[in-house]
Amino acid sequence: MLFISTFILLILAGSLNASRNEIEELLDEFNQGKAGREIREQSRPVTPVPDPCDQHVCGWGKECVVDKKGRPVCECISKCPELEDDPLDKVCASNNQTFASLCHLYRQRCVCKKRSGFENE
Repeated sequence: MLFISTFILLILAGSLNASRNEIEELLDEFNQGKAGREIREQSRPVTPVPDPCDQHVCGWGKECVVDKKGRPVCECISKCPELEDDPLDKVCASNNQTFASLCHLYRQRCVCKKRSGFENE
């Protein structure tokens, strides 16, 4: 009787080991499939989204920005580039006001037109 119960226990233990091995094999296959999928996802070419402002030209003192609907819109330049303090870069307007650069002059012109309601001119 002891022999039979030991034999049954060995068979059960063997089937448990077989089940563990099967589970480990399934997990390995799953992980390999997951890794393969990750590699495929990483190797997909990324399609760049075209910038709506690429072909859109704005006037002096304005820059192209994308609105909430994804359309290109011209707005007054938010900030002109900082320049070294070179007197030759300064620009005098027709009202005798001096600006640090052409960018600053045209930005001010755009801002004034926007405030006065004449921004389409």
